[in-house]
Amino acid sequence: DLQTVSMTPGDLFSADGTIVFASAIIQATVSEYILDVALSEDDVYDGTSLIVPTQERLSITVNGTAEEMIRSNEITAILDALETFGMTSSFTDDITSSAVTDMDQTQLSTILTSDSFHVTADEMINDSLTVPAFITEEVAGVTGVTTSTGIINLIVATKRFSAGSDISDVSFDYLTLSTMDQADVDVILDSAIVRATLTPDIEALPSTSPTAADYDDAAMTTLKETYIMNVLGY
Repeated sequence: DLQTVSMTPGDLFSADGTIVFASAIIQATVSEYILDVALSEDDVYDGTSLIVPTQERLSITVNGTAEEMIRSNEITAILDALETFGMTSSFTDDITSSAVTDMDQTQLSTILTSDSFHVTADEMINDSLTVPAFITEEVAGVTGVTTSTGIINLIVATKRFSAGSDISDVSFDYLTLSTMDQADVDVILDSAIVRATLTPDIEALPSTSPTAADYDDAAMTTLKETYIMNVLGY
């Protein structure tokens, strides 16, 4: 067992990762703490665990037994994210969608630097929302992941549209949006996910007849912000 010394995330926050993780023993030990409670992209997401993509894992042998450890750059990024979350005493604390949604844009940019947290945050997005293909990318071998900008814009929109909701349970509707102030609507519609989610409802309005030029994408899944603002009368 690599865990011969008790270690917490807080013990590593002030350390220089390039020096600490030059030691394969420490790299493997910290990896074991994280991977013992982590999922891979092939597992069913449980809503609270960190997903560490297979591509961020290295195969090693410990005392004749096949094990895995996380690439050193990714461990450093994970630790930065854990510090941003305030997780100083344990590697096993839940990572919740509400905690992610509560973060400001600077904090979100920090945690999404980690491929593991990026893939995890993407999994948190409510399945009832529409994520257009043009804001997805491959992250550490995982395809169809919402870009960092797409995730951040959704979180900002969620907080403006529905206080108390988070990205796992928020829902957007045209009727509610039409009653909101223009300043709030402008921020909410910065999210391509919101626009894609609302597009079918707006297309169904008797007063609308958008053309190809009114969409952000050739597949015509996502109406442009300017078009939706015009429909709202702004």
